[in-house]
Amino acid sequence: MAGEVEGYSSSIHGSSVSAGFRALYEEGLLVDVTLVIEEHQFQAHKALLATQSDYFRIMFTADMRERDQDKIYLKGLTATGFSHVLQFMYYGNIDLSMATVHEILQAAMYVQLTEVVKFCCSFLMAKICLDNCAEVMRLLDDFSVDIEGVREKLDSFLLENFVPLMSRPDFLSYLSFEKLKSYLDNDRLSRFPEIELYEAVQAWLRHDRRRWRHTDTIIQNIRFCLMTPANVYEKVGENI
Repeated sequence: MAGEVEGYSSSIHGSSVSAGFRALYEEGLLVDVTLVIEEHQFQAHKALLATQSDYFRIMFTADMRERDQDKIYLKGLTATGFSHVLQFMYYGNIDLSMATVHEILQAAMYVQLTEVVKFCCSFLMAKICLDNCAEVMRLLDDFSVDIEGVREKLDSFLLENFVPLMSRPDFLSYLSFEKLKSYLDNDRLSRFPEIELYEAVQAWLRHDRRRWRHTDTIIQNIRFCLMTPANVYEKVGENI
């Protein structure tokens, strides 16, 4: 019988598809790929992996040898990190801690799971403190994390806590010449007395004698005119 066509949309379709995949995963039904990481085996569905991860979508749809394999070996990530990421792809939630975030971030970057990378970055920025600042810097650098706003938040914390951080050996060890110079060029450091910035610079130079070659360049960022005569005599004079 001819007539007007009316469309209907399910309000539960998306959730039912997700629930269906979860049920199959939990029962080990219709799994069609085994991922091997550090001798641990993870069974999964190629279709689900491809919808969640650009890495797997390309692997299973492009002309790659893994497309037709039922067992794939992944290197460069840990089984612990990947287990959390795989759980997220099926269930949509993830638990983070300072003990696990390194491996989870590594796995999320590996399989190009941007949402989990963002969660890891949000977690790190919420937990950053003087004690773990160097660790957070190293973590973001190691995996070349480039999530919008993360570097700005990190730099903001560093600038707000620059002098206290410069008394910490782990931070002094990791802070590069280029980064130090960029921070010293930032007007936000004007909140600290110039003598404290001078002492911070001296601490960085003394931490590694190979840095002495940067002395002239770094010292140019110190405004000696803002120091008191006593500061210049007592603190600066002893280093001349």
